[in-house]
Amino acid sequence: MKCHFAQEPYFDFSPGKVKREELFVVTKLPMFAMQPRDVLPFFEKSRKALGLDYVDLYLIHSPVGVRRDEERDEMKLNNGKVKK
Repeated sequence: MKCHFAQEPYFDFSPGKVKREELFVVTKLPMFAMQPRDVLPFFEKSRKALGLDYVDLYLIHSPVGVRRDEERDEMKLNNGKVKK
């Protein structure tokens, strides 16, 4: 399953369904959030969007960063257009 900053929690851990402990949940740092000051806020945003108390693995999306549009939390391309 893939979730990109959903507005509501993505998983349903209601009784009788899959237990959280049975899943290995992975999420990743966006390419435009490579600055040290951005890592924790984006981790928390992703964790909360998934509706979880913790994730099992947090990946770096790419070994290089890109410029970030601070207002939109998206990456900015060289020509000035913003791409999600």
